[in-house]
Amino acid sequence: MHICFEATDNFPFSSLILCKLSSKGNNISLIYLGILSFITGISESLPVIIIVPFLTVINNPEKIWEISFFKELSLSLNINSPQDLLIPFLLIFIFVILINGYLKIFSTKYKNNVKAGLGHELTTLAFEKLLYSTYEYQMRIPSSKNINDFNEAIRKCIIYISAFFDIAVASLS
Repeated sequence: MHICFEATDNFPFSSLILCKLSSKGNNISLIYLGILSFITGISESLPVIIIVPFLTVINNPEKIWEISFFKELSLSLNINSPQDLLIPFLLIFIFVILINGYLKIFSTKYKNNVKAGLGHELTTLAFEKLLYSTYEYQMRIPSSKNINDFNEAIRKCIIYISAFFDIAVASLS
């Protein structure tokens, strides 16, 4: 993994060009993030899917009772009347909402951790590149300008990485 950047007269050091950002840990984290985003996307559609049966149980439980699958399942769970279906459906609905909320929070936290890890690695590599730059380069450009340009370039990279993650997560949801 390495970063190459070049200082030009117009944008000294701020033209940070990412050649490769693919350490093994980052690749694994990105794969996990993709899988987690896919699972979160599926879990976000479940409340929409089960709202119709839930509302049907609230308004007209006999309609659900007429479906042979639900009737057999209810009888095997010792639910003997259509009116008794409300509590299990309510519990299932609440469970799905809670799981969906937990996955959304965990996915957001994990995405932010991956962004922070990439930002840290990017910062470390870019700062190392600055430290090992030639003496002529160090003398030609003031250190305050180097640090300011360095921070600005890293900030922009983190913003781009964040936008990329947001687009990827939104497309999987």
